[in-house]
Amino acid sequence: MKKTLLAAALLAGFASAAQAQSSVTLYGLVDVGYVYTKTDGVDSNNELASGNQSGSRWGLQGAEDLGGGLKATFLLESGFDQGTGQSLQGGRLFGRQSWAGLSGGFGDIRFGRQVTITSEFFGAVDPFGAGFNAANLGNTFVAMDTVRTDNTIKYISPNSAASRAASTTAPRTTVTNPLFRQPTTVWLAQLCVTRTARC
Repeated sequence: MKKTLLAAALLAGFASAAQAQSSVTLYGLVDVGYVYTKTDGVDSNNELASGNQSGSRWGLQGAEDLGGGLKATFLLESGFDQGTGQSLQGGRLFGRQSWAGLSGGFGDIRFGRQVTITSEFFGAVDPFGAGFNAANLGNTFVAMDTVRTDNTIKYISPNSAASRAASTTAPRTTVTNPLFRQPTTVWLAQLCVTRTARC
């Protein structure tokens, strides 16, 4: 009995220590607006529109300190239509992103559904933040649109003085952009030159 109580106390202590070193953030964004459009020779249109500037979403982002400068990380992000409550990205629960990975002195490696490096890079430099529908860069240059791939392995190098490198591979993936056919293998590589922490 004493051994059982001691083991339970040790487990509780380890759980408390792990909890103190981990963090999970619940976040979200709701974008909804009333849209009135009128074109010459065409009847006017009134509608409640979701995702005018940015897609409505909620998500969970977390990190667990594993010691020695190593962290386990994850991101689960769900897109939805605010007007109907339906899940977007083909009805997936976490259709925007769903990945887990490791972060340390070597950089970051992530496994799962995530946006491509090109999408991350141009989302950062697009003055409209890849939002505002027809105004963003993705509507002019399709490769700059937000492209999400399944079963993706992404590596992002640590920050150096002025640059950061990244690459992804996504074998037998399903993508949410008509630029690609399914199934396909996607290989992208990129070198970013930046003064910020984001590639």
